[in-house]
Amino acid sequence: MSTQEEMKKCPNCNKTLDRIWFTAQMTEEWSWHGYHWECTAHHSLVADPQHPVICPYCEREVGIGRNFGFGE
Repeated sequence: MSTQEEMKKCPNCNKTLDRIWFTAQMTEEWSWHGYHWECTAHHSLVADPQHPVICPYCEREVGIGRNFGFGE
């Protein structure tokens, strides 16, 4: 099966879910370099697999994280 065939469609707007919005906890490390701050690392923390996944096109819920493999 091709990647395109595996991609889901939004049940609300029927657009292909080639990107989704899933909120997870994120920690960033910022370092001071003498004259400015620079983000030097991103650390993704464990996300709740029950948290909703949102379609970025119509901004409606299309499932939960577990449906898309988050939190597994």
